[in-house]
Amino acid sequence: MKSFWIGVASYLIFLHFGFGEPISITGSNGRAVPFLGIKSAMPGGLITQLAENGPETPVRWEKIDISALQQEHPKIYAAYLSTQQGETVELNLGTFAPPMDEGETRKSRGRYPGWNDYSVGGITFALQVPPGEPKGILLLSIGDFGDSIRWVQGNEIGSGPFSEFQVSKQFALLSYHKESARTIDKIDDFVFAEKQSGAALERALEEFGSRLNKPQLTTLPIAVYGRGRTGGAFAYNFVQYRPERVIGASIIKGAFYESAMTEASSQVPMMLIWGEYNNQHEIWQSEHYAQTVLKATADSRPLWSSGMEARGSDIPRPEVEHFAKEYLKEVIELRLVEAPPAPAPPVEDTTGEGEADSEGEADDEEETGTEDPEPTGPTLAALDRADGYIGVIKTGKVSKVKDPSRVLDETETWLPNQDVARMWAKFVTGELVAPDQR
Repeated sequence: MKSFWIGVASYLIFLHFGFGEPISITGSNGRAVPFLGIKSAMPGGLITQLAENGPETPVRWEKIDISALQQEHPKIYAAYLSTQQGETVELNLGTFAPPMDEGETRKSRGRYPGWNDYSVGGITFALQVPPGEPKGILLLSIGDFGDSIRWVQGNEIGSGPFSEFQVSKQFALLSYHKESARTIDKIDDFVFAEKQSGAALERALEEFGSRLNKPQLTTLPIAVYGRGRTGGAFAYNFVQYRPERVIGASIIKGAFYESAMTEASSQVPMMLIWGEYNNQHEIWQSEHYAQTVLKATADSRPLWSSGMEARGSDIPRPEVEHFAKEYLKEVIELRLVEAPPAPAPPVEDTTGEGEADSEGEADDEEETGTEDPEPTGPTLAALDRADGYIGVIKTGKVSKVKDPSRVLDETETWLPNQDVARMWAKFVTGELVAPDQR
């Protein structure tokens, strides 16, 4: 086996100069070996490719350093985890070109490499599924003028700023492109999800579900990450449009939060993040932004939170994005409930005598047809306001909720749990540091 690995390494180093950068994987012996391509992951190991258009070669999992794999290749590691549940995951990583169907052209693969795209209602939606079966969807609504996909389109599965949601949460990423008005004092109707864009998003998920043979995409719960003028507005208004499906939302320094809150949307945990010295809403001439919306809805006691960045402006610094993502991760943990496993099928009675109860009488077996069906996917748990914390915005001081019926004033905010409260306190006092700046 040792000679095989040495031979593979020598051969692929030679190929490297002609075909591009191989994928280096650390073996169980501690040596890193480059592979031209990684085709798929199976319960037994990886299916690799040694030469362009060459034969496929299996490499067993026991020949790979799994700890190193987790650090060096999150996507392949995520696929490994899926294989331990008996799944096979298509990867198609490396410098080789995946085979095309007869009559297919490179251009027809889509406008965003690594993403599936679909246009409906003048909007192009783009979806990137995680390895294995998705458990939820992360809607990425970013930017000032509708071109959200450009902020994430260059990232492969398991890499980029939202890779943790794919790898650890098994979430599909969903973004979009929509040409919007380039004037700062006019907002495109696209941001109002209840008009057409919300239905267009749902239609796109139906199409992706059909294409990818993942029908659960039409019903999976959605976490929302919004940022900017158009991105923040669509994110906020989508929460109001489809609250029963939204896990939670982080919305950064936007405005045009026009859609009215409903009883259902008030129960969706949402962090509205704004800068202490942010004045974009004045430039954009919007009357409905984080501060005004939080004040107007306070009497309804929504599960919404104020995330004022100390000394922050309209620029979303790394700490802002870090806080927004960490909040979403916490909310996903609080709300996403895995479906219970399907019950075992009944054992067939081969005696012809039926099944006796404790009194020795046979059980009646009436088929009523009225039993509720077993859940087929993740469901959302409701949060109790009484379980949360109260934060004082200017000081960062937090305390446990004592009276959930009390209406909070503009100096306070509700927070869903202790971990969010601790992180929020550091954020609003300017002490939170994004990991990449440490």
